[in-house]
Amino acid sequence: MIGFQLNDSLSLDAFSTNPFSILDQLCQDDLATCLSLHLLENGDRLPRENWQIAQIKNLLAYAKAHSSFWNNRIPDCSSLSEVFQQIPILSRDDLNLQVSNEGPLSKAFLGDEISPYQSTGSTGIPVKIFTTKNNSRYNSLRSLAQYLIENRSFALNRTFIKPADGPHLYENDVGIKIESYESWNGALNTLFKSGSYKIIHFLDDVDALIGELKKQKVGYLACPDSIFSILVKNGGKELISSLNIHMWLHHSDNLSDSSRMLMKEIGIPIRSNYSAAEVGLIAFECEEMPGCYHVAHSNVYVEENSNDVIKVFNKELKRLIVTQLHSFVTPIIRYELGDYGCLHNSCPCGHDGPTLSDIYGRKKNFIKCSDGNLIPFTFYSKPINDIVDFDEIFCYQPRVDQLVIELGSKKQIMSRQMDELVSYINRVTQNQFDIVVKCVTKIDWTRNPKKLPFISYID
Repeated sequence: MIGFQLNDSLSLDAFSTNPFSILDQLCQDDLATCLSLHLLENGDRLPRENWQIAQIKNLLAYAKAHSSFWNNRIPDCSSLSEVFQQIPILSRDDLNLQVSNEGPLSKAFLGDEISPYQSTGSTGIPVKIFTTKNNSRYNSLRSLAQYLIENRSFALNRTFIKPADGPHLYENDVGIKIESYESWNGALNTLFKSGSYKIIHFLDDVDALIGELKKQKVGYLACPDSIFSILVKNGGKELISSLNIHMWLHHSDNLSDSSRMLMKEIGIPIRSNYSAAEVGLIAFECEEMPGCYHVAHSNVYVEENSNDVIKVFNKELKRLIVTQLHSFVTPIIRYELGDYGCLHNSCPCGHDGPTLSDIYGRKKNFIKCSDGNLIPFTFYSKPINDIVDFDEIFCYQPRVDQLVIELGSKKQIMSRQMDELVSYINRVTQNQFDIVVKCVTKIDWTRNPKKLPFISYID
């Protein structure tokens, strides 16, 4: 049977004092939505697939009726299965063209407020789309629903460390900025006790970051591996063990084996998700099968492009295509994110629904060779830190025959260390590239605001 255990601590004023009412309306609406999401994504498969078909039909009909761009792309056909596969795959350039020419498809879709959103472009071409308040509400409630699905407590603190991307942080050379909130579970706060919520915008002040984390129990730690590695480098296992981390919610980059092993030794669980700025949540990592991701059926429909296949470690990976089911004001239909992966009919844990594994981002994880082949390149800082001491690092591919490594360090780097570094990179990249090492006092992250450790700029 599908259901929440709901063994979390209730607030003292959890229940409404109004006649014929148990919960405050906002709380009741959010709780009902979380339960609906759980039923949809983890209940019987056939009803879920029927719901998805209906949502896709709604989206196609709306896009065709309100957009000349989509009217030209969506064929006239009564059968969804026939028409859907005939729709051309949508690229980032296509998406930007539609938004540039047509803007939002409605000034107020179903009375909902519309706002623009633009991605950072850190992994390729920046994308501008329009979203609604309902899109934002879905994103928030789907995140909260996962805690209920996994029976995780809202009473713990939540700490979100994100790379600083506000221009004022760079202009004023502020190394860290803090946002603090009393709770993090929205309207459910009236029902369930909530821990505090802290957002740390981190630029480069490691001491300030560690000091801020030590002020109170971290609880749920949300951050990319690149930032977690900085904490490990500056405090080791002892620091991580002392911060009262209940779970690490990893996101945005690749999870290194060393980080996973360290957390396993300490006994702290890790959970990753797969998402994209344009479409939101795509999949959550399985509790029981690390590396397997249950598709967020309530938000997206995922396909594979069988015409775009690469081999990584003797596994065939296909380009992933995503349809955002609620993207009415900026339709995102059969959209090519640029990522590769394996799409399975179900998960080994028993979850009866599409599941992803072996997800690789084209811009994040692959070096493009002169012969057109791609080399998976998961760039971790620890092996390099064993060769040379640095404060920060960024590797990028500006040309098909060259890799550039920027080392940010206030210490002098010896020529012997530089030679060892070049030798190491040559080994892992099969001696195919000219390796350029640049030593700077501080890396300029304005072109890579997410601080991804590696980006290929080759299309």
